[in-house]
Amino acid sequence: MSRAHIFAAAVPSSPVGDPETMHGTSAGPPCNLKLETLNLKPFIAVLMIVCALGWMHPERALGQSVDRGAARPPESGAAAGQSPTAAPPVVYKPPLRGAPADRIGGGTRGIGLEELPQIMVLAPDHPGLTTQPRPTLYWYISRPTTLRVDFTLREEQTGASVLTTTLPAPQNAGIQRISLAELDVELAVGRDYRWMVNVVVDPGRSSRDILSAGMIRRIDGPKLPTDRIQEGDKLLAAAWYAGEGLWYDALEAIGQAVDAAPGDKLLRTVRASLLDQAGLCQAARFDMTH
Repeated sequence: MSRAHIFAAAVPSSPVGDPETMHGTSAGPPCNLKLETLNLKPFIAVLMIVCALGWMHPERALGQSVDRGAARPPESGAAAGQSPTAAPPVVYKPPLRGAPADRIGGGTRGIGLEELPQIMVLAPDHPGLTTQPRPTLYWYISRPTTLRVDFTLREEQTGASVLTTTLPAPQNAGIQRISLAELDVELAVGRDYRWMVNVVVDPGRSSRDILSAGMIRRIDGPKLPTDRIQEGDKLLAAAWYAGEGLWYDALEAIGQAVDAAPGDKLLRTVRASLLDQAGLCQAARFDMTH
């Protein structure tokens, strides 16, 4: 699969995003991520020309004769009978919403001389879906901190606490992960869960905590079509999950790809595009600039 096709499809021409609702400070204007941020337009233009020549005149692109009987390399992709269309765009299609927006973003301008971090859970503003019993959750922090960071998971319908634990203090700014598998927590099918990350500013005054929260629901939903998408192709998997409305599965697929190749600009751009579509502006901008 052409990385140029995936890159072009992954970056929406008209970015989408709603401003965050944050405790203590505004999350800023809606996302407005542009391809120009990476100065890659000339690069993409050249790739598009090369791809166009390859489709219109494959024999020229391969530098081979079109005479019948001429030696040809083994066919693959569209030439081998697969669909000639480009990779599907990584576009999140949220499920039908039956509830008002429900996401909390956390931040503050700072108390005293210390500049405190802003945080946000990487969740949509509605109960995001997963098919995984123990998915990985992601959250963003604007700067490293030595303050205590707590993670809480509770069942929304009953209010019952599933888990409260302290996370390792983030050593770097950016996107962090919480593996429910490592925490030995399994979600029940059909249940809504609220998950929260909070930075404890003053252990004696919880009202000063920096808090961000989102919702997750496990469903017995569609399974990745492994007959068409190989297990290791995280880009295509992310695109498929996003198209099925499985937010957490899409984010985990692209997150695994980024973790495996943290310096890959393409992968970070795809993830930034996905975050942008959910209005997670700060995290999206971080991926576009680091």
